[in-house]
Amino acid sequence: MISKRIKYACMIFLGGGATVLSGCASIVSGTTQPVSVNTMTTTGADCNLVNSQGMWQLTSPGTAIVKRSRTDVKIHCSKDGFQDAEAVARSGFEPWTLGNLIFGGLIGLGVDLGTGAIHRYPDAVSVPLAPVTGIPSAALPQPPPGDASNPPPTS
Repeated sequence: MISKRIKYACMIFLGGGATVLSGCASIVSGTTQPVSVNTMTTTGADCNLVNSQGMWQLTSPGTAIVKRSRTDVKIHCSKDGFQDAEAVARSGFEPWTLGNLIFGGLIGLGVDLGTGAIHRYPDAVSVPLAPVTGIPSAALPQPPPGDASNPPPTS
């Protein structure tokens, strides 16, 4: 029969091992993150978000769940009647990684580094699209008829 002391020692060892083998940022904030894109001057633009972990698409305003990485997210948006525009969501440091100093040690830090959880992007990015010059205003997308800002013509 196994003594109670040995059982408790085993539970403490297994619990401590589980903590050491996991990264704090991986647990708290995960390896993916929502990044919202707003094209301030218009809506309905097609946007591509790209980093070393993949590519995501959205229609503005919208949000994509991107995989965290040490590389920045490059954002490219386009819409008919507007010049294409680009922006960058810079990869920064995820503060939850500091929890490894208390709970996970070097192994937890390694887990966060390996999974990308050590990195964080801004929650929202604005991409200003400028209208293409030289296009007659009739060729640009117009509000639907009956809209208060564009009343239907009267005969």
